[in-house]
Amino acid sequence: MNQRRIMRVCSRAVALSLLMAGVLSATLCLANTPQLLTVAPDRALVDSKQGLGVTLTWRVASAGGARSPYGEFVDLDRNRVLQKVERPLAFGADMARLTEKVRLSPQQLQTWHRQGVRRLGYRRRFAGPADSLSNFLLIDLAASGQLVDLEALPARQTVSVDSREIMVRWQLQGDIGGVLAGSDSGYFMVGDRVIHSTGEPLLSEGNDILTERVRLPHWLVKDLLDGGIEHIRYRRTFVDSMNGRRSASVAIDLVR
Repeated sequence: MNQRRIMRVCSRAVALSLLMAGVLSATLCLANTPQLLTVAPDRALVDSKQGLGVTLTWRVASAGGARSPYGEFVDLDRNRVLQKVERPLAFGADMARLTEKVRLSPQQLQTWHRQGVRRLGYRRRFAGPADSLSNFLLIDLAASGQLVDLEALPARQTVSVDSREIMVRWQLQGDIGGVLAGSDSGYFMVGDRVIHSTGEPLLSEGNDILTERVRLPHWLVKDLLDGGIEHIRYRRTFVDSMNGRRSASVAIDLVR
């Protein structure tokens, strides 16, 4: 009787040990499997006519698989969810490559930009037995616009021999989102002839207005007036990220 009881106790102990070994083995397996979530591409620009249309590839490594019930568009600067996309992605193996097409209309993008969104994200969170992972596609509205209009303000200014500085506000208008555009140099012109250049570059970096102060050399103002020239222009050409070009100029009246 005692012998049987001892054998039953031993059998239970062995079974429990095997069970605990299996749990420990599975736990170690989950702990030792690297966790990874990447998205390609990880940055996108938008088009004023087409909006956003991009195919994403999510590369996920998570022991035991993982599931993402939905994607979401978020204002990254304010960590605010703007819209959910009810499209689940899931896998059961330890690693997977999952693809999806993400679309947004130009009207929706313009609406969010008017609401102050500059860094828009499309984010997913995958959760499984091992852990939860999150990553996002950056949709850069601040640099997506094409330059459609450029204005120099004030449009007319006066310069004298003693007061030779002008201040110009370059107002850039994009078709959607902000504008990434640059100008290598400003030029003072008489008619179509360049008489002096600043050599100073300007870069918008997504801003709508750029301000610069420019001083004309004393000798230049004096020589122009001595030569009977009383009207010149200060001109810049900006080139956007799509290689679009716009120019504007300030009319300058010279007085003694």
